[in-house]
Amino acid sequence: MRISKVVTRNGDKGQTNLAQGDLVSKNEPIINAIGDVDELNSVLGVCNSFCSNDAIVKDIKTIQNDLFNIGGEISLNDSEKKLLKDESLLFLDNKIDEMNNLLEPLKEFILPGGDSFSSNLHLARSVARRAERSVIELYAGSLENNNIVKYLNRLSDFFPHLLTFCLSIHLAAGVHRTLYDFYVPYSAGKATAEYIKDQGWSDET
Repeated sequence: MRISKVVTRNGDKGQTNLAQGDLVSKNEPIINAIGDVDELNSVLGVCNSFCSNDAIVKDIKTIQNDLFNIGGEISLNDSEKKLLKDESLLFLDNKIDEMNNLLEPLKEFILPGGDSFSSNLHLARSVARRAERSVIELYAGSLENNNIVKYLNRLSDFFPHLLTFCLSIHLAAGVHRTLYDFYVPYSAGKATAEYIKDQGWSDET
């Protein structure tokens, strides 16, 4: 699909056309899903504007191209027309495995923040989860072997790994990170499980 005219005025009544010409309301689940994927792509563009690591910039651009393919495939609204390739899933799997092999296990959550790149990567992680929820709603009747759902789920796992990987680089350079403290006045660093045990809480509480 190529855009030949930016201003069409077709949306003035709250409707828009899908890739094959179908007219739908702009608040339909399919448009919400396309919009969430597009927003994620934009956030990743902001991430890359703050990233000085060429390899990470390249990986994020690869993901951005995949997201364009996902948006296009959703807009085609035809189960027989696939734009997202199996290789894209394999790319994310391999990247996650590579980072897992280099990282120590993370014992506590990391509070969103840090430098401009890390902060926006946290935002990308959150938007990816929302995009995932949107496509699950859209494809509720066809989740089996759905590469778009699989990709966004994998991508939602990829971002925390990339965040941890980048923070490990930053820590080596003396950059501070803030870890989640379950109950600051009480725990002073105690693990969540220890606090829950001390409170006598159970699964039924």
